[in-house]
Amino acid sequence: MAPVRLIVIAIDFSLSPELEAIRLQARTFVTDVIQPGKHRIEGNDAESNKVGEPLSGADRIFALVGLRKRAFKDDIWLPHMQEAWGGMGARSRRTCHSSGRTRRSRIRTATSG
Repeated sequence: MAPVRLIVIAIDFSLSPELEAIRLQARTFVTDVIQPGKHRIEGNDAESNKVGEPLSGADRIFALVGLRKRAFKDDIWLPHMQEAWGGMGARSRRTCHSSGRTRRSRIRTATSG
């Protein structure tokens, strides 16, 4: 049996300054806007202690739409969508780094249960 040769390939996963800025923008948005909004929608305080009833009906929809409007205002809306359609026009590599940040927070919607 022939000896096994181990081949090591170095891959540079560093981000360009532009991609790093988008990643940090998404991280800041989730921390400063989405997380507090999520707690309010779910009736919790910042430590996830129950402080009230979760928003429901029109109040919940209004709060979710408000978060979406804020994302649009802060230029973090639809990173994968073409600019002509209202998005950021990011390519898939850009999107995966910003999506990794935004997945840190999941707000249940009427369709997600």
